[in-house]
Order: sequence, then structure tokens, then C-alpha cells
Amino acid sequence: MEFVSSEFVFYDCSAFQDCTNCVSSNFACDWCIYENECTGNSLKCKLQGVVGGKGLYREYTLNAQTNATKFGPDKCPRLKKRDTEILLSVDTKRPIEVVAQNLPMLETGQEGYECVIGEEVVRAEVMVNNTIRCEPKQYSYSDQEQEKPIVLKVRWNGNFMIDNPDKVTVTLYKCDVNRTTCGKCLLADSKYECGWCNQVMCRYKDHCQNGAPFLNGNVVCPNPKIISFSPLKGPIEGGTQLIIKGENLGLAFNDTESIMVDNVNCVTEEEGYIPSEQ
Repeated sequence: MEFVSSEFVFYDCSAFQDCTNCVSSNFACDWCIYENECTGNSLKCKLQGVVGGKGLYREYTLNAQTNATKFGPDKCPRLKKRDTEILLSVDTKRPIEVVAQNLPMLETGQEGYECVIGEEVVRAEVMVNNTIRCEPKQYSYSDQEQEKPIVLKVRWNGNFMIDNPDKVTVTLYKCDVNRTTCGKCLLADSKYECGWCNQVMCRYKDHCQNGAPFLNGNVVCPNPKIISFSPLKGPIEGGTQLIIKGENLGLAFNDTESIMVDNVNCVTEEEGYIPSEQ
């Protein structure tokens, strides 16, 4: 015969590996910044470095002990959400800057800040207004893809991570991948600052040799080229739909001024138009 029953919840704060998840949980867990751990007993942690959780179970937890003077994930050391992308052309050496909040003050003997981008690690420094500046470095990737987004990681004291709850990302990109003609190159989004360099390849603007011709924006590509057209025959009365394929055939439908077959104007149709190619 059962007289009384109750539900007990067992949990392990150390299972949480970052501050945001630790103090966002339903449990009586605190994040110790200088110890880099999630714990149910923060009395052992440095007083100025404890972020307390607001877990639903905290008031019901037996022997919950906290040193926290600030509570909630918004008090965690973290990177702030950005309104703009971080774009970086491969093999371009320039710094990367992100804004953070609640950064800990480094103590004697602790290692400084570093930025981790993929497999690359570079030193970083904290500027005014909690801006983290990753030192300039050239990055690259082997995949034949136009862009490669990589979640930015910032760490301190060796392996203590700064939270990145909004997944601030660095996007590396290559102007030349799948942009083998002037027309395809100029169709790239202007944010990449790609252009047709020296009439031979698509490149990032700073990678085009000084003095070499550099076409970008809404300009007309030189050397339009017809590769094929079909069908190759049709009735003399007309009415045959002709499909022309080639290179540098304009960036917009209206770039084509006229098409003539045996001195007879064709009626162009926007349906089926492919910028630069058809």
C-alpha cells in the first residue's frame, strides 16, 4: 500500500559547458567565470566572477549555495549580436573586430585573449567599449565553394571560452569560384566587392594589380560571345522559339537591344532569360 509519493529531480550542473546554458537551465546552477565551470555550489568560486542562474527549481533545491551577485545569461561574458556580416576574402590580411560584453579582467598569470577561426588561432586585444580585435591574418579554405561561414570563437586563459549565443560568424569567400566569365563575375552580390580583373578573372578588388582594368557594378562586359543556338532550322513563316546561349550576354533582360535573323527582328521574351548566359 502506498501512503505518499514524491518526485525527485537529480541533476549535474557540470554537464553545462558554457555560462549561457548553465544559468539558463531550470536548475540551481551558477557559472564561475574565473574557474570556467558550472556548479551547484559557487561559494568556492571567486566572488566577483559568479553569474547566478534563475532556475525554476532553485527555491526547491536542498543545500543550494550561491556566491552570485548578478543573475541571468545577459550577465555572462559573451559576444554581442551583430547587425552586419563579417566578410573576408581569402588571402586578405585584415583585422576582425567584434563587440563583447561582461568581459572578465585578466589576472596575473592568466593568458590573454585569442580568436579561433576554423583551425586558425590568432592573438586578440580588447579595445575601448569592449571591442575585441583579432590581429590581421590571411585565411583560406580548400573547398571549391563561393563562401564558407565559420562561427567565431573567442577564448582567454588558454581554453576559457567567451559565449557566442547568437553564433557571430566570419564568412570567408572566393570571388573566382563558378565565376569564370565577366558576366558571372559582375552578378556577384556587391557586398563581396568582386570584379573582372584585367579581362581574365574574377577577383576581390584589392587583389587586382594596380593599373589593371577592373570592372564591377552595372557595366557592360566586353566580348559577348554566342556559344550555341537552337533549333538550327525552322519554317520560313517564322514563329519558331530560338534559344541563344553564350557568355557576357548582359546582366539584365533589357541589356539586349535587338536580335535579328536574316535582317528580321526577333521578339525577345523575358521568360527563360538567364543573366549573362541565355
